[in-house]
Amino acid sequence: TDGIVDIQDDAFLLDEFGVVTQNQSFEYLQTGFIGSTIATPDPADTVLISAAPDLVPPTIVTTTPADTAAFVDRRTTITVTFSEAVKGSYGGGVTIADYVTISGSASGALDLAVDGDFTFNTTNQQSFSFARTDPYEFEETVTVTIGLQVEDLAGNTLVNPADPGNPYGFSFTIAPNVPPTVLGWVPGDGAVDVTVGTTLSIIFSKAMDASTVTDAANFTLVAQGSASPVAGTMAYNAGSNTATFTPDEPLEYRTAYTATATTGMTDQDAGALTANVSISFTTAQEFPDFDEPIVTNNRIRPGSGDPVRIFVPIPTGFTGTEPVSIQVFTATGRRVATLTTAGETFEDVIARQPIVWDGTNGRARELGPGLYFVQVHSGSYRRALRILIVR
Repeated sequence: TDGIVDIQDDAFLLDEFGVVTQNQSFEYLQTGFIGSTIATPDPADTVLISAAPDLVPPTIVTTTPADTAAFVDRRTTITVTFSEAVKGSYGGGVTIADYVTISGSASGALDLAVDGDFTFNTTNQQSFSFARTDPYEFEETVTVTIGLQVEDLAGNTLVNPADPGNPYGFSFTIAPNVPPTVLGWVPGDGAVDVTVGTTLSIIFSKAMDASTVTDAANFTLVAQGSASPVAGTMAYNAGSNTATFTPDEPLEYRTAYTATATTGMTDQDAGALTANVSISFTTAQEFPDFDEPIVTNNRIRPGSGDPVRIFVPIPTGFTGTEPVSIQVFTATGRRVATLTTAGETFEDVIARQPIVWDGTNGRARELGPGLYFVQVHSGSYRRALRILIVR
């Protein structure tokens, strides 16, 4: 019957306006007659409605780490989130940080203004975080306490439903000092048909010291039969605890490689890998499988710098250890070049193929134009490939 209405229990107005927060003002359009003790409402078709006072106290809804959490990283950031906006300042230079205590069973009580970065979320005023400058001690228990002096914006003080009348507290335990391990590699150990343009990734069990991971002395990638490691660059991604090696040049085709991460790689606490870790993989061959000798580019133009390339398989029924010769003949059967050395086996030839011929004879002199034959010979096995030299 007047301009001020308490709507806390008014079902009609709650239905009209929904949830109303404290001190909001609403315009109510009259569709009938509303009596008022105000002789001349201004404007005549409105009435001021004030919400009931906020009497709901704030609580803590989440913490990070969670209460009783174990094996927590010693560089963890503590975060506490409230059920509603709370005050960050309380007058006289007092802030919410003054109502928070953090202590470790080995570190002792921390000075939040000195021992780390305490941050109150001024955007939604519902959380604070604390990032310690120095890591916590291994295996210590950290206890966080938030005092009941914390207030919401209406002045209601914090309550602890689990233990009424006492400050809110939670604790967690820092992980023990465990050395890092290698969780996996990409490509994996024993991988085959790996592309020659591959990178190599190492996935660690924990955060690593990037300077030790990227140190060239602590990682090698070596081709089988080579004494020199592959040149390249190692990068470390702290977000995924992953190191990635990128070779400067593509790897060789159909070649076995061994990658090794050494004990020189350490985590952020100087804990090293307990042993060198190695894997092996094999790159793909340049061409698909074939069961007969093939030649790519069977036409030579002297001086072009584009020789023929010959590929030889291990013939059916052979072991690969049999000696083989690859020779070039004219159309009349005269031998003009030998492309293998005495005693070379199929395995030897395959390891260094493609076998190239640039159209010269055994004295490195250019041969004349015409048809030539490349003969692959091993015992009763003979195969011939046609080559044309053109001008």
